[in-house]
This record gives sequence, structure tokens and C-alpha cells, in this order.
Amino acid sequence: GEYGNLVLAPALLKDLFDEKGTCGLDLEFAGKPFKILYRNPEGLEYGSYRVGSCRVDGREVTPDRNGDGILIGKNVTDLLDPNVRHLIEIELCK
Repeated sequence: GEYGNLVLAPALLKDLFDEKGTCGLDLEFAGKPFKILYRNPEGLEYGSYRVGSCRVDGREVTPDRNGDGILIGKNVTDLLDPNVRHLIEIELCK
């Protein structure tokens, strides 16, 4: 996190993705449970991809850029129900 914002800066090696090109983790942030799912459909190696799109619970969000990653604002995460696991899907691209 950074000043209450959720920062996602993937540094994942190609070998960490499954046969479908996905890699995920569960975490808690600001008292809310999240499932973070990274999609790497092109099978890109770390250093050759960037964050393309981002969806939170199926809704496209436009996060701020933060170096090699993204920042999902506190204004987005504050509105989420703390009793539900929220899905953040990150598409990696060239």
C-alpha cells in the first residue's frame, strides 16, 4: 500500500504462470479480502510485460500508473464490502 492506495507491481517470472497463463494470490488489504489474478496470455517473461487492463469485481477500472505497476485508489477500495472477497484481475501485455 501507499498512503491507503493499493499498489500492484507484478514481478512474476514466466514459470510462475499455469498452463492457462494465470497466476494468483489471496491477500487482505485495508481490512478487506482480495484475490489478485494476473493473466499473461502471451506467456511473456518478467521485464517484457506491463500492466494492460485492470478489473475489480468484473468492472473495468482505470488505475494510476506507479512505476512498473498500478495504483488502485483508496476511493475505489473504500467502497468495497469488507465481508466479501473481491477479485482484482490484471491483464499483462507488451
